[in-house]
Amino acid sequence: KFQLRWDDSTKNIFIYEIATQRVWGTTPYDYYLQEDPSGLALTRLYSPLIVHYFDKDALQFKTVYAYPECISEGTVTAETIENGIKVTYYFEHQQFSIPVSYQLTNEGLRASLLVNEIRENQNIVCEVSLLPFMASCKADKNGYLVVPSGGGALMYPDQGKRNDRTFSGRVY
Repeated sequence: KFQLRWDDSTKNIFIYEIATQRVWGTTPYDYYLQEDPSGLALTRLYSPLIVHYFDKDALQFKTVYAYPECISEGTVTAETIENGIKVTYYFEHQQFSIPVSYQLTNEGLRASLLVNEIRENQNIVCEVSLLPFMASCKADKNGYLVVPSGGGALMYPDQGKRNDRTFSGRVY
C-alpha cells in the first residue's frame, strides 16, 4: 500500500500511498514542491529535527534546527536498513550527531531516535522534536487537522491568520 522514499538532494523522507498517489513527508509536501522556499519554510518546515541542547561554553540552553545546521551544510548521511533508512544528522557547529531510523511497518511509519547512538562532544542534547511538521498542510488548505490529544479533536487550518500553528502534547 505504501512506499518509503528518500530524496538525497533535499534529505527528505516521503511516504507514498500507491493507490491514491498521496505523499506525506518530513517536509510538508506542499512546501517541498515550492521552487524557491525561503524564511520560515527553510528554517522550520524543512527541519525534520528541532534540537534543544545545553551549550557548556555559554552556560545556556539553545535551540537548533536541522535544515540550516545540517541539511544545507551537507552534513547528513543515509544508509539502508531493514524496511527503511537510517539517517544521521551531524550538527558540526554544536558538536553532536543524532541518528534516526525511518521504517515502514504494517501499522505505518515508525520514526525512532536512536538514543544510544547519539554522539555528543562539548554540548549536551536535552530534547529532540522528531518530525515536528510531518503531514502538515498549508494554512490555506480547506480541511481539518487531527489533534492526537487522547480523545482526539479537529481544528481548521488558520487560513492565513498565522504563519504557523502547532500542537504539543502527549500522543496516544
